[in-house]
Amino acid sequence: MANDIRITDVSKSFSNGDEVIDVLDHVSLDVEAGEFVCIVGPSGCGKTTLLKLIAGFDTAYEGECLVGGQRHSSPSPDRGFVFQKPALFPWYSVWDNITLGPRAAGKATAQWKAEAARLMSVMTLDGFETSFPYQLSGGMAQRVQLARVLINQPSALLMDEPFGALDYLTRLRMQQLVSSLHVDYSMTTVFITHDVDEAVLMADRVVVMSTRPGRVLADIRIELPKRRSVDVVRSAQYGEYKTQILSLLGFGEPEMEH
Repeated sequence: MANDIRITDVSKSFSNGDEVIDVLDHVSLDVEAGEFVCIVGPSGCGKTTLLKLIAGFDTAYEGECLVGGQRHSSPSPDRGFVFQKPALFPWYSVWDNITLGPRAAGKATAQWKAEAARLMSVMTLDGFETSFPYQLSGGMAQRVQLARVLINQPSALLMDEPFGALDYLTRLRMQQLVSSLHVDYSMTTVFITHDVDEAVLMADRVVVMSTRPGRVLADIRIELPKRRSVDVVRSAQYGEYKTQILSLLGFGEPEMEH
């Protein structure tokens, strides 16, 4: 399908003066259309670098990275990217930030106005159309960024630790919102996180990466309901997934093979 992701034998290095730093080491990963995949791993293991390769921000790498069967040489609204920080334009209102994509593309207002209003409602931003980014809470700013991405109707959603700076309750609400939107929009979603609980709560699969240079240590399918409430954290199965992932990351004793 048009929004599957195929990463094959990808390696990436950076030069730092006379030193070459290997960041990714022969990474292979397939994400099927409509899947929600979380990638977890230590800081500096190449998670964000890998996401930027998928997005088309960086094209200097070895191996193959295809989205919808194509290797992309630049970013595109079809691969919506949600940054760690909202990255909103401070001189634009909430409404203008959200509608920037279709306006920049020269689309007639009639083509996007209703969808923009719907997204304002979905993100519980009604009444803040004329507010500016400095007037928003962290969670509200992230919802504006998410709406700005979704109005372009991307087939792939790429999220780089978007909730790391949010308080616990706001983070839970954003996790539930994104999980629901993923299903409603039928998007292929790749989500970077350091939070193992977040990964198990949201993902269809959790990919665990090693320390730098990043390699895939495990690819774990999460057999839990597609739409999950926070009650799922009480289940034994949830706890088993969390323990397995933490063990792979070096916390606790690894499970014995049967």
